[in-house]
Amino acid sequence: MRKKGIIFLGSTAIMAVSILAGCGGSGNTDQGNNHTESSTIDANAEISADELAKTASEKLKEVKSYSFKTETKMDYTMSANGNKMDMKMDGIISGESVIDSKESHLKIDYNASALDQDLKMDNEAYIISENDGSFVSYSKSNGNTESGKWIKSETKNNIDLESMKNSDIIDQIANGKIEAAIADGSYKVNDKDVYKLEATIPGEIFEEVYSNMYGGAQTSEAFSGADFSQIKAKTEIYIYKDSMLPARTYMDIKEYGEALIQQVIDNASTTQKVETTFGDFFVDMTINDYNQIDDIVIPDEVLKEAGE
Repeated sequence: MRKKGIIFLGSTAIMAVSILAGCGGSGNTDQGNNHTESSTIDANAEISADELAKTASEKLKEVKSYSFKTETKMDYTMSANGNKMDMKMDGIISGESVIDSKESHLKIDYNASALDQDLKMDNEAYIISENDGSFVSYSKSNGNTESGKWIKSETKNNIDLESMKNSDIIDQIANGKIEAAIADGSYKVNDKDVYKLEATIPGEIFEEVYSNMYGGAQTSEAFSGADFSQIKAKTEIYIYKDSMLPARTYMDIKEYGEALIQQVIDNASTTQKVETTFGDFFVDMTINDYNQIDDIVIPDEVLKEAGE
């Protein structure tokens, strides 16, 4: 398998689990009233996992803005005919979003290596919604082949984050599609007390994410024929006790990645027997600053360089 194809598989896997790990707030277009009262659940009272998830899901409907940071790490080895190739990918995505105005500011730091070659990419983007329903983005990329110049682009297509909402972990727990349990002990995220939910995500949920990513197709061409029923991922979900909103999602997806990519390789038309062994594969997302960001301001120097 060529390096480009391997990097594509890894990138697609990271995209899917990152979407699944998301808080879901950015995809909720029916925000309701801007309530700020505390949760009706007593933080010291007995509560079930599905009740906690339902409360968090309802609280997400009140979210107007938030910031986040997602860290992803993946490394694995592919072996064939006594030859080995190491593949590593690390990425950090951070940013903030204002939901009603559909504004976002994102930074992406991405590093990958395979066959003794490295790919480094730093990306930054501002995305805003126009009155006519179109979206304008100002973006720049610094890396192996990128110049680092701000570029303006526009699309009439709606950025449909709502289609991802049904794959959100908290909604799936609240709807009974994913079993979860509240862990014993005391936990903190961003120096705040949190509940900790433990769950195992079944492969069917990942398949739903891939379907949404590729416009309703069953899966992407790269993953056609993969048996998602044999795939699962252990997940930890942390909920702030004071606001009852998602604080952190940690997904250990080593088993998921190993099984999925191995299936893709086995289904490929090749006479070589290729084996895949994973070292690490995880996605760790934290969410903060709920309802504290009024708007996303694009710096003047960005507008000037992009030709505004």
